[in-house]
Amino acid sequence: MIFRGSYNIKTEKGLILADVLLAMSLAVLFIVLFVQSFANSRDLFEYTKEHNKLMDIYNAHAADFEGMTPYESRSITVNSDGWKYSTTTISAYAHWYGNDRIQTDIKIQDAVNSPLVFNAVRAYPLIVPGNYEGTPLCSVGFSNKNVLGSYGYQHALNLNTVNSATSTTQTAESNSPPNPQGLSPIITPISLPISSFIPLTDLEVRNSHAYISTDSSNSSDPDIIMADIHDPANVDLNFDVDTGPGLSGIALAGNRIFAAMTSRTAQLQVIKISYLGGMLVESSYKLPLPYATATPSLGSAIFYDNNYVYLGTEKWDGEEFSVIDVSNPTSPVRVGSLEIGSKVNSIFVRDGIAYVTSSDQKQLRV
Repeated sequence: MIFRGSYNIKTEKGLILADVLLAMSLAVLFIVLFVQSFANSRDLFEYTKEHNKLMDIYNAHAADFEGMTPYESRSITVNSDGWKYSTTTISAYAHWYGNDRIQTDIKIQDAVNSPLVFNAVRAYPLIVPGNYEGTPLCSVGFSNKNVLGSYGYQHALNLNTVNSATSTTQTAESNSPPNPQGLSPIITPISLPISSFIPLTDLEVRNSHAYISTDSSNSSDPDIIMADIHDPANVDLNFDVDTGPGLSGIALAGNRIFAAMTSRTAQLQVIKISYLGGMLVESSYKLPLPYATATPSLGSAIFYDNNYVYLGTEKWDGEEFSVIDVSNPTSPVRVGSLEIGSKVNSIFVRDGIAYVTSSDQKQLRV
């Protein structure tokens, strides 16, 4: 009995010591994590404070960088208004962002910290303020020779190797659009993972994703394709949809695709792009017949601008050019039309003016 009692006391003392050591280890670990978390939080706070101050300085001088044209560079050094660094340098470079947008690369640099870099995208030339939905936002840069799926141009002037003796002259050149004679067009071919017998009719690019319409005589072929072209050597076909009849043209606006249909049952189709990556036909619209026995036409061209679709058709007894209000995409309404007298091949609209190319002797109408 005595031996057994002595043994139990020693065991309990050993367990108590182990518990104390474990508790001390956890306490030390907790203190280390707390100190590390506090240090990280403080670094994040200082980092955010630095960036907020730099943005305040930029916002005070943002007007100096408005109205920049493609390939133009601007740089100013300003007083930091009592900040711990006496001066701050703001520099900007403008280049094309898609077909009718300008991206301005802005860099704000103080004397010590790494620069704050961000991009601003605006319309060019000026259109309705805030109307960005009618133009696909492309990630391609036309001044970059490594662009995807589009023409790219390489500057004849290498701005990265400016010689100090000629910096004034070269800076003046960089502030002007480059001379086309001094540019080298570079084309990046992209092979789509689809049958080469499918006829492609139109293309829109947004953020290195290509939306492509087709007009195949095979009913099982897709009518619209969405492909990821970030890597031109390994194109990923995200999805394709058979919308029924073929499509002769498409226009992207927000999360919708407006398509000109080569069908006599309807000439306009509204396709909604879901946030899950799919597409579905939201509505269709058939142009009114000029008389009851008239043969419906086929859609041939399309353009979107500020809640209106401008639709062209092949030659028929009705008007070949129509303006359709799609402010309610589920219920399009035609609000105007014009007799062209021949097939409409292409449409472009800006500032309330429509430019229409056709197949007759009046190739261009304004």
